[in-house]
Amino acid sequence: MSRYQDLLAKVTGNPEDDGPRLAFANEIRASEPDRATFIETQIEQARSRRHARYPANSSLKHPLLLKHEPEWGRTFAKYTRSYQFDRGFITMVEMDPFMFLEYGEWLFINAPIRMVRFASPETGAFPMAELAASPLLEHLDVVSFYGPVLSDAELLEFAQSDYLKRLQCFALTSEREIGAAVYEAFAAHPATRKMLQVLVLTLKNFPGQVFGDTGRDDMSGAAVEDWSELPAAGQALEKTYGYIPWLHGDNACEPLDASYFVAKHILPVKTPGQK
Repeated sequence: MSRYQDLLAKVTGNPEDDGPRLAFANEIRASEPDRATFIETQIEQARSRRHARYPANSSLKHPLLLKHEPEWGRTFAKYTRSYQFDRGFITMVEMDPFMFLEYGEWLFINAPIRMVRFASPETGAFPMAELAASPLLEHLDVVSFYGPVLSDAELLEFAQSDYLKRLQCFALTSEREIGAAVYEAFAAHPATRKMLQVLVLTLKNFPGQVFGDTGRDDMSGAAVEDWSELPAAGQALEKTYGYIPWLHGDNACEPLDASYFVAKHILPVKTPGQK
């Protein structure tokens, strides 16, 4: 293994540690000064973001990334539909689920990928059974289904996967109404019960708090927005399973930072399962 490969392996093997990333930047400084600067700059940006606990701005690209993205992301572009850098390395990819199952191991070796946004496959039905049975899911903090319209049966299959130990955020962009049984499955499974966030477009049946207009105005007459009360369905789930972080707005954060906040014992605000 070359020095470069060894340093990269330390980055991918310790995704929450900035030390290996900074060591990698220092190693390539002479040959790739822009890349070294980009890594260091994004690490500082992430530190500020985490301190303030605000979302990452994926639409605002660093000038060095605008200059070098075709070069730095060239290999990943072959396997993904899009990708996003965070803390200097590709961290999020959007891809066909069949491509993930075939090339996921290679992707995890070459980048500290912690978020996958699964798009609709180019051909055929979504391979949920194969995905739920794949140990590749063990690498992921965030799983998002972007495009495919999944049935409750498919979502239940995902929720019962044995490979969701790292998972901290689940997102679904389909506007299809999700059945209460899916949320119950997320609450029942210890791996998904501990998640910080479940993000869905259609909120009917969602048993957690929702951020929105409270119907009150402040002193200036402006509408006041805040988290709603926990619905009766969420209260019933917690009576059965104990505290469920993803039901509560206090645990909302940038998905890419979720594992950081958990590692630092900042989130969740209470221990999952605690009565």
